[in-house]
Amino acid sequence: MIPVFDLSWRIIPVEELDNIDPVKILGLLARVSVRDLDKSDKDLLLPPDSKSWFTAVVNYLPNWSELDFYSYVEVDDNGRQQPDIAQFVSRTGGQVTKIRTWSTKNHSNCAGTQSWIMKAAVQLTNLRKLSLGYLGAARSPSLFSNGPTWNILNKLHSLQLLIPYAPDLLDHISSLPGTVGLPNLLSLDFYFDERILSGKVQDRESLLRLDIKHRPGSKFTAFPNLEIFRLGGEHENLQDIFERQVPIEEEQLRLLLLGMPKLRKFGCLRLAVNMHFGQHYSSVSFTDNPVLEELDFSGLMWIPLPALPNGIKKYKAPYTVGILRLNPKLKVNEFSELEYIDMTGGFCGRLTNTVLLDVLRRCNAKAVRTLIAGATDSINFSGKYGRYYGDNLIQRIVKFCPNLVHLDVSYNKSFDDSCLRELLLLTSLTHLDLSGTTVTEDGVMNLLDEGTLPIRKLILDDCEYVDNPLVFFDLYGVGVDFVPRVLYYEEDF
Repeated sequence: MIPVFDLSWRIIPVEELDNIDPVKILGLLARVSVRDLDKSDKDLLLPPDSKSWFTAVVNYLPNWSELDFYSYVEVDDNGRQQPDIAQFVSRTGGQVTKIRTWSTKNHSNCAGTQSWIMKAAVQLTNLRKLSLGYLGAARSPSLFSNGPTWNILNKLHSLQLLIPYAPDLLDHISSLPGTVGLPNLLSLDFYFDERILSGKVQDRESLLRLDIKHRPGSKFTAFPNLEIFRLGGEHENLQDIFERQVPIEEEQLRLLLLGMPKLRKFGCLRLAVNMHFGQHYSSVSFTDNPVLEELDFSGLMWIPLPALPNGIKKYKAPYTVGILRLNPKLKVNEFSELEYIDMTGGFCGRLTNTVLLDVLRRCNAKAVRTLIAGATDSINFSGKYGRYYGDNLIQRIVKFCPNLVHLDVSYNKSFDDSCLRELLLLTSLTHLDLSGTTVTEDGVMNLLDEGTLPIRKLILDDCEYVDNPLVFFDLYGVGVDFVPRVLYYEEDF
């Protein structure tokens, strides 16, 4: 793990700096203050500031391998000009391998017309991971058509790019001679960040151009070794769920995915996939990809959804608007490796007892470790369901998935104390989310008093009949703190 060099509110002896290898530069929450040191300095004193966190940049350490400019701005609140990113890169001695400029707002304000990556190209020969925010004039292809800069991008293993600039990258790849586009790229992320973009129509419509130009009869492959592709972002401040979904044409998405033959993980987040009028089945097929093992459709609108690949291991579809497509003929162990299932929100009411059990019956009973079915009023955990020999839903889940480690049934009023008793058979269960259910404090105590479950995390937020969740921590040592969701732009790449 790369050590974090955080000097906020502290005095750091200079001698300690010589032992930090490499140094991760952080610009958290506010501006970055730059202070040059030489060997004669004994201490580095950064004055406290109630509005800012400071990070020092020490000019005699040539071995920085990672620069992280999270929310870094080049002009402080008083209008003072801070050194631009190119100046930071120039001090790395050409050793930097990763740069993150996720939410940088003003780092394109370099002297002249060049962006910082053009200015610092000589120092970026070892760069392998790059996250780019603003690059200057939106939709300008100059960055990608610049020879020295393209040589840097051509060596990358991981790239994040703000969506308005993605079409220019794809246009340039389409114009390349030969048979491949970016041969070394393993991870690609086209993201929409509403903290930077206005959310206006012209910004959201940029997704409509995300396609690789088709070459009839050509063996051209845009991303021959790409393993991870994520498309989308956060739109949490938009109140209407449909406004949060940025549109993309399904045919363009299909052509884009064709250029990724080794794709293992695909994320399509908070988008609206538009199909042709009268089209009843998705033209995108994942069943032909033998290595695809993870799909993330969080907040997606795609009706109907593509069929799941047989080798899938992780399926995330929280608050997804779509129709889950399954083979009409039941195949036992069709998804023999599926271990993580997230159907929070129940496909906006389309997830019923029958559909959920139909999915579980196709899985390897010993493989499923995580089942998340919260905020799903369309299923009933405690009601009888005659088709399955009189067992209710929770009884069937326990039988189909005996090795569950993580179970989330939150915000479903049908889950009550009678359901808790069935969980005693889940002897591997460590994480249980009962938030918003109708379980009682006594019912939960009876469950834990049995002593057969190894539960370490128990979430009981908004439970009407549980007065004090902390009592379970005091009596049983069970963690009851809610774990906040990591936002898209807070994740590393």
